[in-house]
Amino acid sequence: AVTSPAAMGQTLDEALRQAIQNNPQLDVQRADAAIAEEQLKEARGQRRPTVTLSGGGGVQSIESGNAFAAGGENSLASAQLEASLPIYTGGRVASGIRQAEAGINASQAGLDGATQDLILDVITSYADVLRDRETISIRENSVNLLSEQVRAASDRFDVGVVTRTDVAQAEARLEGANASLAGAQAQLEASEALFAFLVGSEPGPLAALPDAGAM
Repeated sequence: AVTSPAAMGQTLDEALRQAIQNNPQLDVQRADAAIAEEQLKEARGQRRPTVTLSGGGGVQSIESGNAFAAGGENSLASAQLEASLPIYTGGRVASGIRQAEAGINASQAGLDGATQDLILDVITSYADVLRDRETISIRENSVNLLSEQVRAASDRFDVGVVTRTDVAQAEARLEGANASLAGAQAQLEASEALFAFLVGSEPGPLAALPDAGAM
């Protein structure tokens, strides 16, 4: 029989990709990196030539001194093209470029750091959900087993094989198992809530963790 990926549940790689794609903190870091790139382009543009084109136009009225001649109009137009190239800026342009490059490095470092932190958090959360689900399975089995023991002790007490103390001890062990199960369920709820916060969706069936060498 071949098990399909859907039957195996969500893998760790899929959870990581989804978290990296949807995490709002990383979106902020990406936006900061994009702004830093634009600032570098602007800084480098300060040492490029600047070209300015200006123009104007109008109409000039012409009046005739002859009483029998009609006046007229002339169309006027002008254009001016100016080009300037900074020769010496006192280091202002070079300093601006260095500052923009430092901003890019800082924003990229921030993005890389936030990504690595997110990856670690998702891996930990993924493992916690698997652990807590397994813990609940163990606790439930323990509760079922102890419930059977309580019933068996009660039946034996009815026929006089065991004492009331034996029944009370079995019931106490069952109560402790139920308390442990409730604690495990609360822990799972917390782990699943953190997973949903990091990844962006509630954890469904999860595949087993890959071997350490494959991560």
